[in-house]
Amino acid sequence: MRHPIRILQAALLLALCALCLSACAAGEKAQELRAWAGGDSSSAQVCRAEDAGLTDLNPADWTPAPIPEGAAVLGTLELRQEETRRLLDAGEPAMQTVCTLTLYEGNRAALQWEALSLSFELPAADAQRLAALLPEANP
Repeated sequence: MRHPIRILQAALLLALCALCLSACAAGEKAQELRAWAGGDSSSAQVCRAEDAGLTDLNPADWTPAPIPEGAAVLGTLELRQEETRRLLDAGEPAMQTVCTLTLYEGNRAALQWEALSLSFELPAADAQRLAALLPEANP
């Protein structure tokens, strides 16, 4: 029998994930998506978050699951957003990281959002859509 608190916790975490990934669907702040293959962020490519197609994902279908030991990292997606401007701030606002999604082989992903870290098994369509955003998958 599953514990009701674990089910509620999983539902809450999926809702937070959906909120984070759909952040680029609305808002007035500039947003960008940095994507890099493997673990080397020096090769990151940047695109507007609105152009990345993140709103086409279905995070409600993502199943909480551990990342298998030894699973290879395919790449990382980092959602960044313009910092809040304050009165009398000069210059362009800096970008801050909202969340990071690391993609693994076997349709697995790990989401890091501040102190919250979650891992999921993704539907094949979502895994393919996210992998297509990586520089090697999209030369």
